[in-house]
Amino acid sequence: MLRTGAAPYLPLPIVGTDRRDLWLVFLLALAVRLAFVLAAYPHVEPSFRTPDGYDAIAANLAAGRGFRLEGSSLAAAERLPLYPTLLAATFLAFGPSPLPWQAAQCLLGALTCVFVLLVARRWASRAGARRAGRRRRSARRWASRAGALAATAVCVLHPTLVLYTARPLTETLYIFLLVLFVHALVTQRWLAAGGWLGLGLLVKSVALLHLVALPPLLPRATFRSLLRAGSVAVLVILPWVGWNVWAYGTPHLLTATGGRNLHQGLFISRRVGWTTPVGELNREADWALWNDMRQARVAWTGDVVLDDAAAGRVAREWIGQHPDVATRLWARNLLLTWYLARTAGSMALHAAVHGVLLLLALVGTVRLFRTPGVRDLAVALALIVGAYTAVHAVIKPGIRYILPAVPVAAMLAAAAFPGARRSALADPAGAVVGEPGRGGDG
Repeated sequence: MLRTGAAPYLPLPIVGTDRRDLWLVFLLALAVRLAFVLAAYPHVEPSFRTPDGYDAIAANLAAGRGFRLEGSSLAAAERLPLYPTLLAATFLAFGPSPLPWQAAQCLLGALTCVFVLLVARRWASRAGARRAGRRRRSARRWASRAGALAATAVCVLHPTLVLYTARPLTETLYIFLLVLFVHALVTQRWLAAGGWLGLGLLVKSVALLHLVALPPLLPRATFRSLLRAGSVAVLVILPWVGWNVWAYGTPHLLTATGGRNLHQGLFISRRVGWTTPVGELNREADWALWNDMRQARVAWTGDVVLDDAAAGRVAREWIGQHPDVATRLWARNLLLTWYLARTAGSMALHAAVHGVLLLLALVGTVRLFRTPGVRDLAVALALIVGAYTAVHAVIKPGIRYILPAVPVAAMLAAAAFPGARRSALADPAGAVVGEPGRGGDG
C-alpha cells in the first residue's frame, strides 16, 4: 500500500499483467482441483473416509432434524455451525451428491490462491523501480512478478490443499477465511478483518490464534477502527452464541474437543518419529483414550463436555509425570508437524515442499523486517505461522492441522526473491509501501 502522510489508503491497482496473472492463477488452481475431484479422488476416496461428522450434521439439517450428530450427546459442543450449514445448503439445493459442494470447495481453493497472490505482489518492486532505467526496471519487475507467482504456485499445486477440496471437512473454507483475514490486515480494511475473523470462529475455535497478528499492527489502526472491527466480529458470532446460551445455557464458542485432542496428540507423538508415518494411529488413539481413562478409573459418561474435560485431565496427568519426555516430543514436533503424514512417501514429499517453503519464508521475513514500513506486517504474518506451529506441536501434530499456515508462509516467501529489494519498497517521494498511519475502515 502507498501512503503519503495522512493521505487516504489507496490500493495497488490491478491492471495489465497483474490482471492476467490473477486470472492465470485462478484458472490453473481451479483446473487442478476439479481434475483431482473428478478423476483422481474417486479412486482413493475409501482411504480418506472421515468420521468427523460434518456431512452427517448437514444431512440432519437438510432433513429438518436440527443440528444433530449421531453418537454425540451435544453436536453443538463438538462442531461449529458455518461449515455444516453451508453443506446443508448444497444438499437442499442439489441433493446428496458430493459434486456440488466439492465444486464449491474447488472454487474457494482457487480464490485462496488469488488472494495469496494479491498479498505476495505487494512486496513487488513497483515504486522504487521508477528511478531505474527502462531495462533495469523491467528486469526488476519481472523478478518480483516471478517471485510472487512462484510463492503462489506452492498453494496452487500443494497436494494436501488440493486433497481437502474433495473431502467434507472444514479446511478449505477455513483457510480461505484466514487468507481473507490476512489480506484485510495487509490492506488495513479493519471492518473486513473483523468480519472474516468472526466467520473463522464459526468454523474452527483455533481461529483465536489469528489474534496474535494484531499487536504488531496496532500503530496502523485508530481506536475507533479497532472497536468497529471487534464489534463486527461479535455481531457475526452472536447468533450462534445466543442460540446456545438460550438452548443449553453455555455459548459453545470453543468446541469441547481440546482434552481429547491433547490426549490424541500425546498418543501420536509417542509413536511416530522423524521418518515414522502416522498410519492408522488416529483411529487407534480413540481406543487408547478409552483404555487410559479406564486405567485412571475415570468413568466414561457419554456427555461430550464431561468426557472431554476428563480426557484433558488424563493427558495432563501424564504430562505431569513425564515433563521431560513431553518437552522433547513437543520440541521435535515443531519441525515434524510440518511433514507428519499417513505414509512415508507423503512425509518425504511434504518435507521437501515445506522445507523449501519455510526457508524462503524465513528469508522473506528477514528482508521485510529490515524494510521500514513493512516490518510490522512481516512480524504479524510470521506470528500466525509460528502460532499454528507451536499449538499443533502439542495438540494433534500433522499436516492437516498446520495447513492454514501454508498460504501465510507463501506470502512471506514471495519477499525472498531478488525483485523485492528494500530500495524497491519506497517510491521516489519517500512514501513507503505499508507505512504505518491512520488505517481506513473500508
